[in-house]
Amino acid sequence: SLYEAAKIDGASKWQIVKNIDLPMLAPTAVIMLILSFGGVMSLGFEKAYLLQNGMNMSASEIISTYVYKTSLLGGKFSLAGSVIGAYTIQAITTTLYAIGVSSDQAPVYKAIIVLIIVAIQSEPLKAYFKQRAAKKALAKGVQ
Repeated sequence: SLYEAAKIDGASKWQIVKNIDLPMLAPTAVIMLILSFGGVMSLGFEKAYLLQNGMNMSASEIISTYVYKTSLLGGKFSLAGSVIGAYTIQAITTTLYAIGVSSDQAPVYKAIIVLIIVAIQSEPLKAYFKQRAAKKALAKGVQ
């Protein structure tokens, strides 16, 4: 084992911890860190909404309360749908990255993440949505 080899080579306890223990724990620590970000993002809607008031509104706004206020109270359903779509893409990307960090197939998952990001920011996709918005505006103007 690595520990026996380190003892035979004359490594001190600190060197064993620094050169063997910490590198072996690093992938697990990274995965736990990424998953803990997911836990922060999943704060319950009810808790946040019920605790909001005029004094803490700007600091206590989370994605779910923003979507609720934008869509149901403000009537901007397309904006709320866009926010939910962006949040979903972020969750998928984070999950793929967490899986990729922990496996031997990390380059495959990182490539998928890059493809998602490139697809979102590609000019043809932006042009398609601009053209679609122009058609909707034209259709509204005709009516």
